[in-house]
Amino acid sequence: MVAAPALRAEPDVPDDALFVQEARREVRRALKRRDGLVLWIDRESGETETFGNPDLLQQPFLPGSLIKLLTAELALRSGREWQYRCTGRDRLGGRRRYCWTRKGHGEMNLAMALGQSCNLYFSWLGTQLGYPALRQALAAEGFSGAARLPEAPEQAKDAADLAIGDLPAFAATPEEVKAFWLRYLDKLDRPDFAPIRQGLRRAVREGTAKRVGVLDLEILGKTGTGDALRTAYKTNGWFLGAYPPARPRWALLVFLTEAHGFDEAAALAEAIFRAAKEFGVLP
Repeated sequence: MVAAPALRAEPDVPDDALFVQEARREVRRALKRRDGLVLWIDRESGETETFGNPDLLQQPFLPGSLIKLLTAELALRSGREWQYRCTGRDRLGGRRRYCWTRKGHGEMNLAMALGQSCNLYFSWLGTQLGYPALRQALAAEGFSGAARLPEAPEQAKDAADLAIGDLPAFAATPEEVKAFWLRYLDKLDRPDFAPIRQGLRRAVREGTAKRVGVLDLEILGKTGTGDALRTAYKTNGWFLGAYPPARPRWALLVFLTEAHGFDEAAALAEAIFRAAKEFGVLP
């Protein structure tokens, strides 16, 4: 009797349609009580999946800590080592400031500060780099809101506020943030960007984006919180992500209005990346 040939297991095949379906379900769940937008970008094919409200793409919002990415790049260009001790409070730009953790982050370098999104570190960097340099860098990156900023700071605090994306006079659209993030990812493999790449990995492993770190994936991430200027005591949440860390193929943007800061945006990002892994979109 001839034995039947052994059955060969079918190779895992990505199911993009199921991923999109699951991602849409997760976004719908997150947007039950608010407005929002999610962009999933395949940088290899150039295709973008848009979930949520596409009308938000061209609307301006405070970018919050996402601007720390640009502040960090300016700091790298200077060639200096930027060390700062975060004690939880400091007088910067003419006023008393507090970090998002009152106990402080301790001694910080650029990578550590980016991972923890330390407000005091980047506010201090803003005072060192100066308002004109920050304004010029924002304009060079295509942020239309930079053109509406005065050429000189109106108050001593403006440089510190602009460096952390918290200057009410400056807003950015999700479309502009998307374009900025894609250009930024092109720079991350440069040797001089190693501290920033390390900071974005630390953010997911142990920092503000650590809820995304529960996945068995090496994701780059940056969170952001911006005041919802039209609604008192409300904030908008941002998340920028990318995978894999070397030459990222996939990029993610999450924006939620009237969220509890960055945490809800990071939670939705975790669900999107989880679905991408589950359905084989991510190896």
